[in-house]
Amino acid sequence: NKIKIYALGIDPKGKLYSPLSEYVANNIKEYLSNYKMLNDFVEIHSGNILNISFEIDIYVDDSYDTSEVVKRVIETVQNYMDIRKHTMGEDVFLGDVEKEISKLRGIGTKSLEEIP
Repeated sequence: NKIKIYALGIDPKGKLYSPLSEYVANNIKEYLSNYKMLNDFVEIHSGNILNISFEIDIYVDDSYDTSEVVKRVIETVQNYMDIRKHTMGEDVFLGDVEKEISKLRGIGTKSLEEIP
């Protein structure tokens, strides 16, 4: 039986890094040796880091400061994408990000028919 584990490291600044050091991979294998069957084989692989960006179009209500609304939108996306809130391989739903942004004060609403 083969057990494949994909892992990433986190540096002191909280940023993900890959590949894992051989030392860390050996520590994981050693730890798991107490819990696996004798005929199990453990493979440790470095996970992939995907850097993504967002292009977000919003309409800011005229009664709000545009720069403050944009700042809150950026903070909302950063908060949603925080690596401490997700696990490796977990799906990220853009609809959830859109829903969080739509809850912010100062976000105007326009239907698609109103867009010039």
